[in-house]
Amino acid sequence: MEDRLFWMAEDPSTDPMSAWGHIGSVRSDGLASVGCDGNLAGGSGNTGSTVAQKWWDSSSHRASLYKPTYTASTARVCILFSMTHGGVPNEPYSFTRAAARWVNC
Repeated sequence: MEDRLFWMAEDPSTDPMSAWGHIGSVRSDGLASVGCDGNLAGGSGNTGSTVAQKWWDSSSHRASLYKPTYTASTARVCILFSMTHGGVPNEPYSFTRAAARWVNC
């Protein structure tokens, strides 16, 4: 997920949304997507807490992270989280991109 967020942040476009999207998207310089994705969020002024709240408030994002129908043991379940601040060529540190994903650990 971290590779995916860096790939998005390193898009040379001045539009922070140009490389936004899941696997299969292409950057403005033609580079195909890399890394794994999951729930994605971004914008100015986000923190880990505000992004988690946005995912919780969205039923489809909440279901992909918290899996309410999952009935097996959660003893070996992890939710991975990654966040980047800013990007090239001109994004401020306050602009963040975040990703989270449910995995067996």
